[in-house]
Amino acid sequence: MEIKLPKYLYKYRKWDKEKEKEKDKEKGYDHRILTDSEIYFTSARKFNDPFDCRIPMRYDLCPEEQMKSRMRDRLKNDNPNMLENEIENNVNHFYDKKLWLDPENVKRTEEMKFTDYGLFSLTEIDDDILMWSHYANSHKGFCVGIDTEKFEEYLRMMFSAYNILIDLIKIIYSVPYPILNPLELDDEEYFKSLLKYKAAHWSYEKEYRYIIFNKSDCPLKIDRGIINKVILGCEMPEEHKNEIKKIIKEMNTKVTLYQAVKKKDEFGLDIEEINI
Repeated sequence: MEIKLPKYLYKYRKWDKEKEKEKDKEKGYDHRILTDSEIYFTSARKFNDPFDCRIPMRYDLCPEEQMKSRMRDRLKNDNPNMLENEIENNVNHFYDKKLWLDPENVKRTEEMKFTDYGLFSLTEIDDDILMWSHYANSHKGFCVGIDTEKFEEYLRMMFSAYNILIDLIKIIYSVPYPILNPLELDDEEYFKSLLKYKAAHWSYEKEYRYIIFNKSDCPLKIDRGIINKVILGCEMPEEHKNEIKKIIKEMNTKVTLYQAVKKKDEFGLDIEEINI
């Protein structure tokens, strides 16, 4: 099912000059999403939620014959020249030894999720107090708005020109612990199911995830103009505000600047457009 995107998705970031010294690490990209139009696809192993991307497939729920049939199909697809008796021997060995429960196999599967896919998380909201607190240095940081139509167009171009494949999922927030039966999922859903479920506690984040294939912990340069909104945190020091204003003035594309302001009579933020 195609995901209907809002006009903008947002990324909360810190602003700290010391991060300039760490350009070879993810933290060094806090600045660079604005200064260099670089986004960062991180490994799931760095997430602060120990359940995120770690929900196991429930092979124990699969009837023997159905599971063996699925294994045969996968082996035939991956090894078209493999003989029938070889396929059968492999299937029986895998099933009889219950290798999907073997700690080394489980570890390899986990490692694959951490190294074969990089994740770039965004949200559809720009005024959440908790998000500003957790991801923007206690409201001292900033937030950028990504024009989703321009971003999607750019990703299509990247795939066409360089075969860089990036997919999108919308996080599903669940109260019960998800039960993932591999026999009920096609190959695409099998993969996405490993990455798209989070506990309902996180539902305030309204998260979307872009997934880059065959790599993780890597930057991606995007076109100027895809990021055309910048919001300053309500506790951001004047010095940092002036630094961001200077950067925006030097850009060749139009960027609208906003200031987050504490509401006077409720727990909330107003996002007000300001002059550069």
